[in-house]
Amino acid sequence: MTHTLHRRGNRESLSTDYVFTSMAARKFNMEGGAEQFNKFFRICAKHNPEFMGDLSRGNEEILGRENLMISSIDKSFGQAVYRDIDTVAAVLKELIDEGFDRSIVIAGLFDEVEKCCQKVGIGTPHTIEWSLGTWGDESLMAPKEDLEIMTMCGHAQIPGSLVRHLAQRVKEGKISAGDGSRKMARQCTCGVCNVGRGAELLTAIAEKM
Repeated sequence: MTHTLHRRGNRESLSTDYVFTSMAARKFNMEGGAEQFNKFFRICAKHNPEFMGDLSRGNEEILGRENLMISSIDKSFGQAVYRDIDTVAAVLKELIDEGFDRSIVIAGLFDEVEKCCQKVGIGTPHTIEWSLGTWGDESLMAPKEDLEIMTMCGHAQIPGSLVRHLAQRVKEGKISAGDGSRKMARQCTCGVCNVGRGAELLTAIAEKM
């Protein structure tokens, strides 16, 4: 999915950030998909995701994780975020073993995701997409460290002003980095914001303020 392509950071940071996205194809296999997406969320939840959400309904901060697992609709977009590739492999294997039959996309470091696919018997990924980076005057963009958080919401719903506001509150001891990251993640309807990584990045910004 293109909205998870533009996450920024160094390899060490991005090696703790993997996103599952699943959706049906309109006029092909959308009808009857609700139970499949309930299955998707149940399996993902078993493996302690950082965050989950459904673009059609909202993220877990809005709906609650339990509700995500029982109220899917045919046009749901299942999304979940994990911090290590071994868990990604475990989730992928269970989805396959349990007969989940909608398309699955995993966003993350290409070489690690490919190893994951080989580990569960898929072999080479069917399709690979990547971002070509930023074209134009980058001086007009937010600072690099802010963008590392902002790009964890692919629909640009985490503004730089919110990142800076919450970092200042963390610096002043008025909020924990974890709570601040949850407040940012709430803005990401899809549920692709990595709250654990977000807390680390928010802490790093606060320490430099």
